[in-house]
Amino acid sequence: MVEYPSFLPVSATFRRLAPLSRWVSLVAFVSLVSGCASEPAGVVYLGSTTSVYDTGLLDTLVAAFEQENPDLEVKVLAVGTGQALALGRRGDADLVLVHAPDAELEFVRAGHGRNRVTFMRNDFVIASPAEDPAAIRGISETETEPGPAAFATIASAEAPFLSRGDDSGTHKRELALWAASGASPVAPWYQEAGQGMGNTLVIASERRSYVLTDRATLTVLGDAADLEVLVQGGHLLENFYSIMMATAGRNQAGAERFWRWLLSERAQSMIASYGSDRFGAPLFSPVPFVIPDDSAAGDGSEATNPVVLAWQLLTSGDAYVIDVVLRSLAISGAALILAVLIGLPIGVGLALSRFRLRMPVVALVNTGLAFPPVVIGLVVYLLLSRSGPLGPLELLYTPGAVILAQVVLAGPYIVAVTLAALDSVSPDVRMQARGLGASQWQALLLHLREARASLVAAVAAGFGAVISEVGAVMIVGGNLAGETRVMTSAIVLETRRGNFSVAIAIGIVLLTIALAVNLLLTLLHHRGPSSPIPA
Repeated sequence: MVEYPSFLPVSATFRRLAPLSRWVSLVAFVSLVSGCASEPAGVVYLGSTTSVYDTGLLDTLVAAFEQENPDLEVKVLAVGTGQALALGRRGDADLVLVHAPDAELEFVRAGHGRNRVTFMRNDFVIASPAEDPAAIRGISETETEPGPAAFATIASAEAPFLSRGDDSGTHKRELALWAASGASPVAPWYQEAGQGMGNTLVIASERRSYVLTDRATLTVLGDAADLEVLVQGGHLLENFYSIMMATAGRNQAGAERFWRWLLSERAQSMIASYGSDRFGAPLFSPVPFVIPDDSAAGDGSEATNPVVLAWQLLTSGDAYVIDVVLRSLAISGAALILAVLIGLPIGVGLALSRFRLRMPVVALVNTGLAFPPVVIGLVVYLLLSRSGPLGPLELLYTPGAVILAQVVLAGPYIVAVTLAALDSVSPDVRMQARGLGASQWQALLLHLREARASLVAAVAAGFGAVISEVGAVMIVGGNLAGETRVMTSAIVLETRRGNFSVAIAIGIVLLTIALAVNLLLTLLHHRGPSSPIPA
């Protein structure tokens, strides 16, 4: 993945320097940042499909290349095929390594790529838990093209099928198989995960779904997914990988050196043996190829600015954007209501009561504010997974799971801000109210009224915490289309697909909501409470 330099030691040094030294260091710091803005000639960016990266093959190849070429560094951007091609079009990658022949040829014809070479292969398989509800096991022995036949059988049985749905090479091949089968995948039995191959396999295991995968990723994943290979073989399940240079890439010379090395006898020998020591058979196989002449076609002109396209999506009321936004508001709104119903009474109780363990409880609540969302997502995942204590509820990868994770995220915000809000109100307010004849409940309501601005701020802070979170949402929700795909996870998916305009449009909506929440917090902060008790 892309590596960014850390300036933390520099910042620490600033604090220890004398004023004159600070100016000298500031100049050096600016020079360092300016140097990073234009990438050194010795860096090559490779946009690669995730299957080659996740299996570890690319790490092995890149390490060997860099050992032989110490003046060059290869940085791997492991993404789906759609985003890899988009990176090449925009010049953010010098080479692309993908496995979608039709999209590759279109990429070259448009002038975005050159010197395309198909240099290795493995195969796709259809996997499933052992139950095999559509009874596709054995189709490989009876059909010359078992892929489309299996898909048609799955559709006829309306058995659960999970798609990557991310415009990756695997997703593109899946769509081709559906087209060849003559069947139309539809919800609710057909779902899209919108995630990488590894995560999709884990979700398919939990949801007991069929899934199309490359054999290498399934093999490396091992026991992490309870899936078996049921269908394999045939021309349509072959999986070929190609490497090509991006014409818009900034390091053409470095890209060509890595491109030629990858096609060398040494690299091909490493590919032919990779995985044999761990799995008893290689994960990929080299294929015969001819090194082509430099032949770029087309003008390679850039598409319409994605910001302009994003604005067009917003002004036209794009159905997909509206659906994602409304689902985000519904899920986060439900989570916020639950968090308020649970957290507000706890905050009030902690503020108004005094008991022996009050301070440890308050410290625990404040600690909850610093919990990393991905850790919370992991904990909720373990609770809701099929082998977890709440597994029988079958909530994992449903809106309920996302709501639960967001409640856990927002709860500490609600409790902590409520506690601070009530502590900031003088206890004399309740005492004066009781002295004027108010009941205990009336005095409590008066206390809450005094802190109303801060309490609304607590609710707004909780909403901001849940609407903008992505880590826990992806882990427990799975980013399923029409079910758990919200704004943050949709932005991740559309960026992976290379649909930057859609990602920007949704990002604009999310930023607008965040701005509105922060504007509300600012107004409440400046307004402050007003005392109803006359002096």
